[in-house]
Amino acid sequence: MKGPVEAVDAVNVPPVDGPAVEVEDLTCRLGGHTALEAVSLSVEPRGRLAVLGRSGAGKTTLLRALAGLVAPAAGRVRLRGALASDGTRLLLPPEARGVGLVFQQLALWPHLGVEATLTFAARGARVERRARARALAARVGLGDRLDARPDALSGGEQQRLALARALAPGPGLLLLDEPFAHLDPALRADLVDLLLDLQADADLALLLVSHQRRDVFDLARRAVVLEAGRAVEAGAVADLVARPRRAETAALLDLGALVPGEPAPGALDTPLGRLPSIPGTAGRLALVRPEQVRLGDDGIAGVAGVVGVAGVAGVAGVVRRTVVLDGARLAALVRVGTIDLRAVVPAPLPDGAAVRVRVEGPCLLVDG
Repeated sequence: MKGPVEAVDAVNVPPVDGPAVEVEDLTCRLGGHTALEAVSLSVEPRGRLAVLGRSGAGKTTLLRALAGLVAPAAGRVRLRGALASDGTRLLLPPEARGVGLVFQQLALWPHLGVEATLTFAARGARVERRARARALAARVGLGDRLDARPDALSGGEQQRLALARALAPGPGLLLLDEPFAHLDPALRADLVDLLLDLQADADLALLLVSHQRRDVFDLARRAVVLEAGRAVEAGAVADLVARPRRAETAALLDLGALVPGEPAPGALDTPLGRLPSIPGTAGRLALVRPEQVRLGDDGIAGVAGVVGVAGVAGVAGVVRRTVVLDGARLAALVRVGTIDLRAVVPAPLPDGAAVRVRVEGPCLLVDG
């Protein structure tokens, strides 16, 4: 699906003189509610940043503030070194920011076909805009659907059109709001590849907001975690996976079960027993990853042989179901009291089966 590089060149952005976007102590209030409070972050040119958070954490408000659609209450936004907003003052209007935005609900124009949509969104003389529209449509696989309106396109084609429309003006920063929330796995994988190819063709930075860990792993190099409008943790994705400090980060990245307990010397006393802690970590929650959970034989023929553990002493649990873990491995979801644990297993275990559970430490401790 490769096409002309000029179809996605950044043609409407100011010269690079700093990060693609730099946010300093950004605060936004909506109807008396503080949606964002003193948030700071930056994305380098060609960088890829994910902003994680639950519904209501402030993710979409952040995108709208960067695009110039929301006036902040305080803080500064710089785009490639240019001051876009300072306090409550919007110094650059949306059309002058060099920012493309793909909405979660796409918001395609129902009365315009593919070519008309992209021509309208592009910049320059009409003949140049039309040529860019055709080249970009071909680049995203819609070259044979130029006259098709959104209601005649499939879900994947609509997503491609929304992406192409955001790229048509030639932005230097692309903002994505839950970009693949409603797509099946095959379409999602196709669009991930397309998006990364498009970024490689141009001087383009990506900032996506999501609560899906796969979006983060596939598209981002760095991540920021929002909780109730505040940035509570940030870093390289690999570092956040290996050593999160906050329970919210571990939960959003679905790293394992968060087991509460009381601190003990070098350990945490939990309903699963005393769990030794990884040195240098502290908190009242133990992160128990699936690889740390071992299941023993408690009257289930073959289970001990399957998981390679025999005669394990531990707490009793009940298998709730078998789930797919990371798209490749199987995990048995086991409930112990009110705690749900996942144990990596090579074959499904019967629902409702009683098992013995042991957690192999040490565990990472995190703050709630």
